[in-house]
Amino acid sequence: MDYYGEMASGYDLLHGAEQQKKYAFIRAIIGSASDTWKILDVGAGTGIGLSYFENISGLEPSAKMIYEYHGSKTLIQGTAENLPFPDHSFDLIISVTALQNFADARMALREMKRVSKRYAISFLKRSQKREELLNAITEVLGPGRIEEGEIDLYYFNLGQ
Repeated sequence: MDYYGEMASGYDLLHGAEQQKKYAFIRAIIGSASDTWKILDVGAGTGIGLSYFENISGLEPSAKMIYEYHGSKTLIQGTAENLPFPDHSFDLIISVTALQNFADARMALREMKRVSKRYAISFLKRSQKREELLNAITEVLGPGRIEEGEIDLYYFNLGQ
């Protein structure tokens, strides 16, 4: 079953407020310096997070989730494991509550590293894959700042 495709039309109602809090938290940590950065939101869903940043695009595998997006920024279909962008295309990758859903988290992280040098990534802290994901993040992206939120665990590596 394609969970996100099946529930796309009700996603914002069901998860919108929760996701907005997560993007606001990330925005507060990153600060206004990110206004000049080129950003990619990997696993952008219905595009909830695109309004929190100036120069941002989103990538989402579910066509039905993309259909629910009604904003003015770019939201394209694609997978985290095969990002359709050249090396070093972005200044920051954001991925909110998506990593635990990727088919191959390590491959997705390697792709994120290929296209960017800064990262703000969260995943469900109660995920059965918690330790595996934390290990993969630090092995692929390097040490970073870990913050525990109400629902998610956040990893920040904002580089230089």
